[in-house]
Formats: sequence, C-alpha cells, structure tokens
Amino acid sequence: MTKLRNTKLQITHRVIFQAVTALIISSLVILSGCNDDDENVVDEASITSIDCSGVTFDLTIDGPDISGTATVPYSGGNGVAYDTAMVISSTGVIGYTATLESGTLASGEGNLVFDITGTSTNQMGGGIAFFSVAFGGQACVLEMTLDGGFDGGMEPGAGGPGGDMGDIVDNGFSDVEAVEVTACSSASGIEKIICLAESFIALLDDEELAIVQLDYSVENAQKWSNLPEGMAGIRLGLSLGEMDSTQVAYVKALLKEVTGSKANEGWDELYQHLIADNYLGDNGGGNTYGSHNYYFALLGTPSTSGTFEIQFGGHHFALANTYIDGELVGATPSFRGIEPFGTFTYNGESYQTMNDEQAAMVAMLAGLSSDELATAQLSGTFGDLVAGPQNDNNFPATPSGLNVGGLTSAQKELVLAVIETYVADLSDTEAEKIMDKYESEIDDTYIGYSGTTSVTERNDYVRIDGPSVWIEYSTQSGVILSGTHPHSVWRDKTFDYGGN
Repeated sequence: MTKLRNTKLQITHRVIFQAVTALIISSLVILSGCNDDDENVVDEASITSIDCSGVTFDLTIDGPDISGTATVPYSGGNGVAYDTAMVISSTGVIGYTATLESGTLASGEGNLVFDITGTSTNQMGGGIAFFSVAFGGQACVLEMTLDGGFDGGMEPGAGGPGGDMGDIVDNGFSDVEAVEVTACSSASGIEKIICLAESFIALLDDEELAIVQLDYSVENAQKWSNLPEGMAGIRLGLSLGEMDSTQVAYVKALLKEVTGSKANEGWDELYQHLIADNYLGDNGGGNTYGSHNYYFALLGTPSTSGTFEIQFGGHHFALANTYIDGELVGATPSFRGIEPFGTFTYNGESYQTMNDEQAAMVAMLAGLSSDELATAQLSGTFGDLVAGPQNDNNFPATPSGLNVGGLTSAQKELVLAVIETYVADLSDTEAEKIMDKYESEIDDTYIGYSGTTSVTERNDYVRIDGPSVWIEYSTQSGVILSGTHPHSVWRDKTFDYGGN
C-alpha cells in the first residue's frame, strides 16, 4: 500500500489510455445565507473561479483501489454554506468517484474537498481519470493521472492502445461502401428511412435481430461512449465487423440517408471517421481501433407512429437520431473526436475530418476584440468535456463567457458558422430546421474559451452555451499518435434523446 501526498497520482504502465469524459453534477441545495430576519431566503453558493490544475491529492493506493481526498482551490467565494450530494464518476480510467464534502465557502479564496474512492474497473493499469466539476457557476475538469503497475493491468496485445482485444470480430467487410437499395429508391423522407431500416432488418437472422433491435428506453439510449468499444464495453447492437458485406452496405445506406451531404460534414464526416480509425489501427492502435469496431442498433420499431432511435457509434463518434411519430425530435447527444487530427492520408486519399470545426472556432474567436476576448475567457482549465458521455444534463446553471446578443451581425454569423459544422451532420432538411431554432436564440447564447485561441494546444477549450444548444470542443494529448486531438460534443438541452 502506498501513501501519496501533495501531488498528482502517477501510475504508469505499458498501456496508456486516455479517454474521456466527464461528468457531473447536479443540483446543489444551498442551506445558508439565511439569517434570523429572513429564514426562508436561500442563497446560492457562488464562486468566481475554480482551478482544477491546482489540485492537491492525498491518496492511499492499493493496486487498483484508491481512497483519499482531492483539494481544489477556488476564488471569489460568497461565504454561503452548501450541503450537496454531488458525486462525480470518473471517465477515462473509470471506476472512481469524487464526492464533494459539505462545507461553507470562504468569502474570497478557499478550497473544495472531494472524497476520492473506488476501484478501476477497466483494469488498464494506467491513464487519466477525469472528473468534471461544476460548482457555484464555474466548471473545470479534474485530472487524476494513474501511473500503472497494479495487478490485472492490461498488457499491450491484450487490449487498449497499442493492443488487440481478443474477442473483437472482424469479418473483413466493414469498409464495404453504401449501396442504392432499389426497393427504397422511390421513397423519401421518413418513409425512405423506414424502408431502409426494414430492408436491413430483413437481412438479419433471428439471433442478429435480437442483438440489433431493442426496446426504446432512455437507459438504452444512454449507452454510448467516445471510447473504443473494447474499452467502453457498453454499446448496443451489431458491429460492422460482425456483419456480412450486404448488411454493411445496407446499414451504411441508412446512415447516409439520415446524415448531411456537405463536404466534411454529415455522411462525408462519418465516412472519414471510419477511415481515421483504420489509420489509427494501422499506426500503433492495433485491433482495438478500426471501422469494424463501430456498432449499429435500432431502439424501438422504425415507424411513423411511436418512438424509435437510430444509434451508431464507435471510437470518437456517436450518432443518436430519435424519431417520434415519424418526426426527428432529437439528434443529440452527438459526439465527435478525431485522431489523427488535421489532414492525413490513407490508401492514397487525403482526409481532414474535423478541420472545419476547429477552423470555425478559430475564426469565431479571431472575430472578437481584445475586450470581448477577455470577457469570453473562462476561469480554470478544461482537460476534457463538461457534458461528455454519461454526463447528461451537466450544464452550468448560469452561462459564463460573452453574450452573443451584444455582438455585431458579422460576429453572430461566425458563431452560427461554428454551430452549423455540427448541425450540418444531419440530413439537409433537418439541419435547416434546427439551425433556424438556434439562430432565433442567438442573442441569448454565450461563448467562452480557455487556453489559447489557436485551439490546437492541450487544454484549449471552446464552449457555445445557448438556451438550447450546447457545444464543447476540448483539445487532448494524443493517445496513439503524437500531437493533440479534439473531443467535441453537441447537445440540445431540450431535445437530447428526443426530449425523453
């Protein structure tokens, strides 16, 4: 058993993986701020900044078991007491929780203390556990770096970055192209989507159908991740690697129908994600990565009545289209990340999967004056997303940053251009409807950033926070390749999971 104080926990191992996400929070019930004259007044605890990079750990380590505390400094406390059941589950290296101890904020600078407990369940033996903290109107991501070495940690070749997962199936057809399903050629809109889904279902035997088509429930809809499935272990459905060539061609025809037609967005972007993961697998990632590890599921029965969801995802990609009575009512959570980031070449073709998203964010920030940039700058450091996988509804109660309503029309267009790089992943008709909604709410939308405005350095972070739209973009260290790579999520505060 090892005792560590005043330092980030470091455990290394041959396997290093990083993942994502994050999450938290919840509602705080603030107790004090009351006085004898006004006993019914309940003030909210608030702070003006929080610094996860200044964390101090006091931990006891016993193999994968960890217990102890993490002390996180803040400033601008308002002296209010807080009693909270905030329990934050780790992402990246999973299996740990951070529970905020109750207390009273200082009037000014002070510390929040989190109890850290748990056992790593993914047994990777190293990596980073992320805890997304949101408190008192501020947010940051706490990183607990694990330096490997405990029994049970995976070795290269047994899974994780640089390794191969023993039970991964790859029939060799995952790169088969989408085909024109002639039976559906005359249909359009929701009728064509249903036709394509039913045509795919007709190709499945009973056992495959039981895997692919499940009841619609929010619990099933929440089973998505940014991690390779060999590490996440939660996705539903059948992988492209488990399908035959016709099944792959048909499922891609359906995915192509529900995604957009713009270059580097929609279907083109999805296709490039599959290629990028093949690149990653061929350049150090091993069998854990590759297009064969992307999963397709149908939640509910595709129909013009009732609820169903088309769910597709794998490493760095999550698509979740929810339909109710034949209408698309939600296309989020929608996760995008990419490694390799930037332009890369695979089999002689050049790809730039998420260059447009990053370039749009740089242009948006470059369009601000120095005073506006200062207002947009968020306090704290963001090592990952605040509202990533399994962190539903983890939005700060109060938006931070710069209000877009005070900007010029040209500056607002730059904000909308960023949003469009996410919404345009939907079919063109659906994208136009959603962009209309976000444009109508643009004056009540806020933008914020942390780190540099190049949006290329580790911990560079950009956020768009509107009445409905929530977009985050976080720059991470490379996992398989050198350099950095982005994680990004688009959520809709009202219509995640179709509003269910």
